[in-house]
Amino acid sequence: MFRMVMVGFGLLVVFFVYRFNSDKARPTAPIKQPLKKPTISKVRDVGKERKVALKRQQKIVRLENAIGLSPMTLPAKDGQQWVKVRIEPLVKRCQVGDYDLIGLDQSYHKKPNIILSLEDLSQPGASRSNIKPVKLKDLKEGFVHRFPLPKNLDHGHFGIFLCQDSSRRGYCHNKKLDSMSGLLDWHRDAVAGKRAYPRKDRIYLFQSFLKDGPMAKMIDHTVMDAKHYKAMAKLIKLRQGGSGSNQAAFSAKSHRQLGSIPARMDGDTMIITIPRNDPSCKIFGLL
Repeated sequence: MFRMVMVGFGLLVVFFVYRFNSDKARPTAPIKQPLKKPTISKVRDVGKERKVALKRQQKIVRLENAIGLSPMTLPAKDGQQWVKVRIEPLVKRCQVGDYDLIGLDQSYHKKPNIILSLEDLSQPGASRSNIKPVKLKDLKEGFVHRFPLPKNLDHGHFGIFLCQDSSRRGYCHNKKLDSMSGLLDWHRDAVAGKRAYPRKDRIYLFQSFLKDGPMAKMIDHTVMDAKHYKAMAKLIKLRQGGSGSNQAAFSAKSHRQLGSIPARMDGDTMIITIPRNDPSCKIFGLL
């Protein structure tokens, strides 16, 4: 009898231990967290930001249309973008061209050093490595060169220069801006003994463009007036911040003084024309 009681008691203990462990292992129901609804003020802030962004983009489009920009796709590979430039000679009969005037100016320099440069007009002097040394023969025959653009830069205002760089500092933006036709007058006066020819590092050619993501947007300065440059200053400020007025003023002055032929586009290539006189035609005043 005692043995049966002990067996029954043992079974009862086993039963309670089993129930205890089963209850412990049973997963508890997840606690439901109330969903947080966005506050009205946050919804209004997002809507306001979208409206501001939309108005900004609409203003940019209006300014670009007012300036008359011509887009060109930039060549790119593995995250690197380039500006592909082709220097193309243009022979004209009995007309003095930029090539003739550059050669004339170079004849007065003891250390000729022509460079073709790509420079960030928002940070003058910051792109010293973006240059290509050029000889007169290169300008006469033409050539193609690719300038790498800074990585991770969506928007920018750039200038392509051709200049004499006696100091070999590797940039053109701070060189003398003179009328190209004035070089011929100085040469004639020097030959006649009226005055010495001014030997200075000077800019020979200038073309600017705006970088907009994968595109380069060319500026035709031959159709630009004060109203266009004002729109250009606003556009640069919207895109990049900082002083768009200074950059627009520099572009206006450079093109007004030099009178460079506007670049044209051919696919992903920017073509810069260098006119020159047909050598069979002798022009008075040119050696």
